[in-house]
Amino acid sequence: MKKSNQHITGLAEISLRVHNLKVMRRFYEEVLRLQVMQEFDDSSGRCVFYTIGNGDQRDRQNMALFQETYKSWIERDRSSRINVKQSTLRHLAFNIAPEEFESEKRRLEDLCVVILRSGTGTWMQTRMFYFADPEGNVIEFRSYDEMETKHD
Repeated sequence: MKKSNQHITGLAEISLRVHNLKVMRRFYEEVLRLQVMQEFDDSSGRCVFYTIGNGDQRDRQNMALFQETYKSWIERDRSSRINVKQSTLRHLAFNIAPEEFESEKRRLEDLCVVILRSGTGTWMQTRMFYFADPEGNVIEFRSYDEMETKHD
């Protein structure tokens, strides 16, 4: 296996353009329980940033939701209406603790979140399940669990 680029130490942020920021905020804050780090509502538009994980400032991972009408230099050649079926995003994956895997899956099902698929990945020694957010983006909850996948 080829050695990775050591100068890249992790994934810092994922940002999604969304149709309905209010509905998406409710999902990511109430269902996924992400903590708001910062929100903006200014001449560029509306967006909200979330903190993921418990790392310090240097190791922090973030997720952001940008209202689709948000305008800045990065939106220069994009349609004002994103179609999730035509997006380049395949899915988002979040790590969860092995001891919380089953309870988190049950909690989401109790909130009427439809589990699209569930399984194991022996090559990564993981268990995972997939579901969609209100705008159709597929989300994976993944748990690294060596003992769970040895018998596959």
